[in-house]
This record gives sequence, C-alpha cells and structure tokens, in this order.
Amino acid sequence: MFEPQIQPGSPVFEARKQAMLEQLGRLRALEARTVQQSAAAKTLFDRRGQLLPRERLARLLDPGRGDHRHRFYKRRAKPHQHQ
Repeated sequence: MFEPQIQPGSPVFEARKQAMLEQLGRLRALEARTVQQSAAAKTLFDRRGQLLPRERLARLLDPGRGDHRHRFYKRRAKPHQHQ
C-alpha cells in the first residue's frame, strides 16, 4: 500500500506551497496582460475581418462552440470551389 510522505504543516511543505503560489501569481499576471493586449488589438482585427489568435484557438479547441472548421478570416474567406 502507498503511504503518503506529505506533511502539510512542515516548513518544507509551506515553503514549496509559497513558491507555487508565487508562480501562480506570475501566471495570472501574464494571463491578464495577454487579455489586455488582445483587447487593444481587437479593433484592428475586426477592421480586417479577422479573429484574434485567442479567438481562433478557442474555436478550434472548444468543440461545443459549433462548427470549428469555420473560416478564420470572415470577409476574406472565399467558398471552396469544387472542380
């Protein structure tokens, strides 16, 4: 049988927990910066008829959003010509 070696009250555990929380804080800051930069670029992408990279990835990775084989560039997309 597996016997856990974790000791939640130990100084080593607390130090590792604090280090992990600091890393998560950095990750959340990067996520927030990415969202801000995407929002700043949204007007430009809309004017071009494009989706933001984050929007394209979300549509590709989330099968619940409908047809994920859609055209990335709405206005520029031309229908596929069968020959």
